[in-house]
Amino acid sequence: MNANRESLLLAGTEALFLLLCLGAIIWTVASGMIFDIDGLLLVTISLSLAAVFSFALLLHAKSAGWLDKLPLPGRKKAAAAEKAPAGEAK
Repeated sequence: MNANRESLLLAGTEALFLLLCLGAIIWTVASGMIFDIDGLLLVTISLSLAAVFSFALLLHAKSAGWLDKLPLPGRKKAAAAEKAPAGEAK
């Protein structure tokens, strides 16, 4: 496997587990189990696992350079500032 394919596979696995955790939370709330101790524990565990997998996915996306390609509001000004010559006023 090449590095790009492994990177996508890892990100897909992290996203799958994140969706499973969020699905467990939705199912617990929809079934009314949220008012029981078992439901509260399930939601707590699912939230903590979702936080771990979302943080891992964020770090993976940052290291792979996927976040640099997102069009963010402040990014256009920074790119324009880099292109401007150093002696000219902005």
